[in-house]
Amino acid sequence: MKFADRTVVEALEPYVDEILEITAELTCQPGIRSALVSDKSMINDFLEFELTGEKKFNKKLKKIVETLTHNTRKNREIIAELNNRLGVPVELHDYIYEIALRLRDR
Repeated sequence: MKFADRTVVEALEPYVDEILEITAELTCQPGIRSALVSDKSMINDFLEFELTGEKKFNKKLKKIVETLTHNTRKNREIIAELNNRLGVPVELHDYIYEIALRLRDR
């Protein structure tokens, strides 16, 4: 198994740790604190998703599947609180390293 590169997140480790700490608290998922974060990790990787009720054909699976969304009321509330607690803008589809860079540069 090959993991995604971690060069950027390692350089921003204190900020990544702060993001994970607050996300773990807000989601009531303490395991997030020790999550392996790569340069391709997004904040929504640590949030729950819901089925949308919509169906589409998945070419990779070669079958019709129900689509998922992270854009839920609960996740919007978590993102709003992350914005508030971190003091920097956070969007649902931000990479962790993007948020960490904002923290470093504030």
